[in-house]
Amino acid sequence: ITKQDASSLACLGILLEIGWEVQDVARVVYYRAWKGDKQMFPTKLVVFKCIHHMTSLLGIPLILSFRDMPVLHRLCFELQFASVIYGFCEEYS
Repeated sequence: ITKQDASSLACLGILLEIGWEVQDVARVVYYRAWKGDKQMFPTKLVVFKCIHHMTSLLGIPLILSFRDMPVLHRLCFELQFASVIYGFCEEYS
């Protein structure tokens, strides 16, 4: 794999991760605001999720500044791999 391909794949992975975070925030807002389901998403959990999801937005400056760093590529791969493991555990538990 070329260096340009690796950079593009890492950037795509980071942007996908940010997209999932935005989707999760939208789901929480939908359930809290329009369905009024505060049992599913209590206030403490909503605050924690907001803080967690705001930190994922740090991926954009990383892409803009450190696009070609192998450390960023490894970090992106590890995040994607961890999310796959989490998805399997959530699905089959």
